Amino acid sequence: MSRYVSDDTVRSLVDLLPEITVVAADPFNSDPEDPESMGMKVVKAFDPGLLAKANRGILYVDEFNLLDDHLVDVLLDSAASGWTRLKEKVYQLETVRDAELWVKIVEERARFDKNLKDFRGTYKADQEKLQKEISSATSRLDSVQIDNDLRVKISKVCVEPNVDGLRRDIVTNRAAKALVALKRRDQVISEDIAVMILNCLTHKLWKHPLESIDSGLLVTEKLYEFFS
Repeated sequence: MSRYVSDDTVRSLVDLLPEITVVAADPFNSDPEDPESMGMKVVKAFDPGLLAKANRGILYVDEFNLLDDHLVDVLLDSAASGWTRLKEKVYQLETVRDAELWVKIVEERARFDKNLKDFRGTYKADQEKLQKEISSATSRLDSVQIDNDLRVKISKVCVEPNVDGLRRDIVTNRAAKALVALKRRDQVISEDIAVMILNCLTHKLWKHPLESIDSGLLVTEKLYEFFS
């Protein structure tokens, strides 16, 4: 599983996100059906910046791991608080190992550079289908349930390997629910958590410089321990 996403991959997500309705002239792209999330007091408190522009959309930060810790915390806290819709979507990426498929990807990239319009037309139907699936999953998200015993187990997996803060618990719960919504179900099960938890936890684990064990293995061990 790759933990790093290329620029092209992030940009391609724009086509998958459905159009959103916003309040006219509102710098935060506020939802007109959610009056509690907008107001003149908030706008007057500070000048809208990148987070405002990314609200309900995508904020891509290149070389995220090179930012100062306090900036990383601010961005993650903002995302976890509901500034962006990324918490409602599930994207799982795997590194390609097949040589022939890798060549195909390189060829497709060359075709993209040569004629963008024709390239986009080739995948238009597939893009629209996936966009509808994501939009449908978003509408089902609030109805997805996760039992308390599973929430407790997620917290135990987070606590045992010394994961910092409560954010990873929140993210794991949300990611599991988003996956279930995408699968057109309404109840989270252990398998859903197993699929998402490594992506949600491993980058937050503190690792001693002399330790040889991979952080992902630590999470996996605790996952089997509490979800067996």
